[in-house]
Amino acid sequence: MSVEEDMDDKDRVPASGASKEHEGLAPEESIAFLTKGLYRDFAKALERRLSTHNINIGMWYPLRLLWIEDGQYQHELQKKVGIAQPTLVTALDRLENRGFILRKRSTLDKRHVNIFLTEAGRDLEHEILHYANEIQNLASEGISSSELESFMAVIHKLKKSLQKDLQNSN
Repeated sequence: MSVEEDMDDKDRVPASGASKEHEGLAPEESIAFLTKGLYRDFAKALERRLSTHNINIGMWYPLRLLWIEDGQYQHELQKKVGIAQPTLVTALDRLENRGFILRKRSTLDKRHVNIFLTEAGRDLEHEILHYANEIQNLASEGISSSELESFMAVIHKLKKSLQKDLQNSN
């Protein structure tokens, strides 16, 4: 039996060596921890549904934005999706190989590449976009519309505060 296995819970000390009273915010009280877990649950539920169409979550986000505004610059998509450029390139490669998008060098600025949906990419919207609503409805079952409105308002305020902080750091 190892030393760790021989320890009672009362003998355990946080990795930092701090006592319970001096620990940071508990995970169940952390907005970031809770929203990250919520995101993971949403993403898993969505990816399970998308997999029946051979689409993964990395491909979903660029598609979702292109359905709203087709022909965006690749670097704009990268900023909006909020993932690293190599990760986006991998997703776009997969979408292009599947015939859902086309990349075209910008006629206005040769340094930029526009991303366009193909007909198959546009058709895919009708096949899979409903999953987002389905999952949101499933997650919000038993929650009143006023509670959802309050939740969304709080999320937007949190995001605005953090964006303000990011701008102040630049």
